[in-house]
Amino acid sequence: MTAYDKYALQAFEVNAVDYLLKPFDRERFQKAFQRARVQLERKDAQQIKERLQSLLETIRPQAKHLERIVVKSAGRIFFLAVAEIDWIESADNYVNLHAGRESHLIRETLTNLETKLNPSDFVRIRHSAIVNVKHIKELRPLFKSEFEIVLQNGTKLSSSRRYRSRLDVLLGE
Repeated sequence: MTAYDKYALQAFEVNAVDYLLKPFDRERFQKAFQRARVQLERKDAQQIKERLQSLLETIRPQAKHLERIVVKSAGRIFFLAVAEIDWIESADNYVNLHAGRESHLIRETLTNLETKLNPSDFVRIRHSAIVNVKHIKELRPLFKSEFEIVLQNGTKLSSSRRYRSRLDVLLGE
């Protein structure tokens, strides 16, 4: 639906079902709506859905994830590459970033930081911890769907049942 007829050809090139040019009346809208409904009810509705999804993915801006975090400590400011972080733990309105032998406290909630991290690189394993999946060495099953997570540096963390579904993605389940 648009006020410009110059985009009609482009619309049909991306498999538009119809093209409504403003202003239009109720009858014209009903025709377009019925045409769309018939298309969706056809056997190839799944293909149309997949094409639409593909089109949406090409026009949707890609989410930007943090690549580094500003850390203020002992009167200095430095940048910590997110890839260096082994795991993150909650400390009220702060988070403790564990990177190698060092840890850095920054003012940020765990939930807010989680939204800024790439979900394919970081997974929440319990209410108070997020782990860098690239630093996981081993998952050891415990009881009641929980795991002991062993990082490459030897750190051992435990997951909770509440976040099991997030770990299932890592396990391909």
